[in-house]
Amino acid sequence: MRRMTRLPAALLACLVMLLGWASPAHAVGNAEAARKSASYLASQSATVTEVGLAADVLLGLLATGDASMTTQTSALTSTVKGGAQAYAAKGPEAAAKLAILASALGEDPRNFAGLDLVGSVKAGLRPDGSFGSVPGAEASALGMIALARANEQVPTSMLRYVVRLAGSDGGFGSAPAASADAESTAWALLALGTQTDSISARAALLTGAAWASTQQHADGSWRGGSTIRTTALMASALQAAGLAQPRAISYLASQQLADGSLAEQGKGDLTATAVGALALADTSYAGVSSAPTNATSGPSTTASPGAIVTAAPEPAPNPMRPLVGDSWLWILQPVVLLGLLAATGYYLFIRPTRKKKPKPDAVPDPPTTNTP
Repeated sequence: MRRMTRLPAALLACLVMLLGWASPAHAVGNAEAARKSASYLASQSATVTEVGLAADVLLGLLATGDASMTTQTSALTSTVKGGAQAYAAKGPEAAAKLAILASALGEDPRNFAGLDLVGSVKAGLRPDGSFGSVPGAEASALGMIALARANEQVPTSMLRYVVRLAGSDGGFGSAPAASADAESTAWALLALGTQTDSISARAALLTGAAWASTQQHADGSWRGGSTIRTTALMASALQAAGLAQPRAISYLASQQLADGSLAEQGKGDLTATAVGALALADTSYAGVSSAPTNATSGPSTTASPGAIVTAAPEPAPNPMRPLVGDSWLWILQPVVLLGLLAATGYYLFIRPTRKKKPKPDAVPDPPTTNTP
């Protein structure tokens, strides 16, 4: 009877502990460098007329949550909304970027500038699970993040397509069977980070993160078409997944010019600065919001731009659940749970009970006789 009562109680306690077993993320950002980047973006905002670039710059400004830049963010928002219809018509990827921006602004992506961007994103899904007019890791990431931020169910086929982009080494290519590259891997990790309830997504994210660690250069960067952009995307994806990237953040800060821009080939680059601001502010396309972010709680303005600041958890809604780092235990959790359940079933219902040997009948003591 003790086995039937104490064992289930002990196993139930283990299950409860496992279900509540989640490690905090260990994110890294550089608040001062992020503010400098935002200041540069704000100074250039009046020159931005292309909707896609305006969206990128606006997301970079939102990353810092700096209320002093309201004038610039309002002007950029007007630019985006004014050209949203023509821009969204370019393809599902464009609609997805606008949907992400709408969510970041706290607006409804189903009715942004009169457009149902969520509907456009859903319409961009192909039968094989790929997405967009130019399918690949970037397109799928934009589509999955847009849907996740709009609280829409991401189709299983989209997730399966992204998982198929992974090679045997864990890195992701721009298409199935393509060689892995850092930029495609960064986009894939951002996409997978929105689906960590899936075991396959968690496993692919972990192997992708492991591949990324082997590809990082000594200076903290990842190389791609644009080193700054690739490094910023990868740092954003890994930080959002809970894996701190102090070397990448230090690299980005080291490439910052006096005006706050991030340099490509020695010159300030507006797009690179916009993407870099997300990583420096410890956020990503999945988490950036008009609400105050980590970049507002950093060192004083006298801090060195290269200083690494441990950021506080981001208060803005974020569909990405921290996974890697200490949270690699999320992968083991279902395995341990299944093992416990199997052991419980075996112990309670299959394992034969030991029959107790009957006690021999008591033999009466021989009568005592009194001797004289």
